[in-house]
Parts: sequence; structure tokens; C-alpha cells
Amino acid sequence: MLIAIVEFEVNPARRRALLEQIEGEARNVRGMEGNLAYQALVSAASDGGIVLLQEWRDEPAFANYRASDSFSALNQSLKPEMNGPPSSRGFNAIPI
Repeated sequence: MLIAIVEFEVNPARRRALLEQIEGEARNVRGMEGNLAYQALVSAASDGGIVLLQEWRDEPAFANYRASDSFSALNQSLKPEMNGPPSSRGFNAIPI
């Protein structure tokens, strides 16, 4: 299993609207082959923080997502809203 965590900052006044936008696209992502979970979370660390928490069956499933229209659409709409570059991390995990 692969876990991906993406954290980024946006204008606090826009955070709610962006979370709704992410959730709209997340419905498509959750239906993708190999997706186990996809959540957009409010960061407790700041007023404008958003955390995307993703779980994928394996690296090929995650790679297919990164090549998908959903990934492209989210990237195009979120990047201009970010106050800086996102922090992205990926981990191989064993379910317990």
C-alpha cells in the first residue's frame, strides 16, 4: 500500500470553497482502480492549511492517478490558489 500526504496553504477566506472543489473531484478519484482512500482535511496548524491524505493499493495505481484527468484538473485549479509550493510525501505501508 502507498500513502501519499500533500500539505499546502491557501488564503483562509478561500479554504472552504477549495475543500468543496476538492471533494467534488475526490468522488471521481475514489472510484479509480486501486484507490483505498482520498480525503481532504483541514490542517490544525494554520487557518489556510489543507492536507490531502491518500491511500493507494500500490505504486502503479498511484501512477495511474497522477496521469489521470482528475489529477490534472485538481492540479490546475489548486496551484494558483496555493500560497507556496506544496509539501508532498509518499510512504510504502503495510496494513495492520
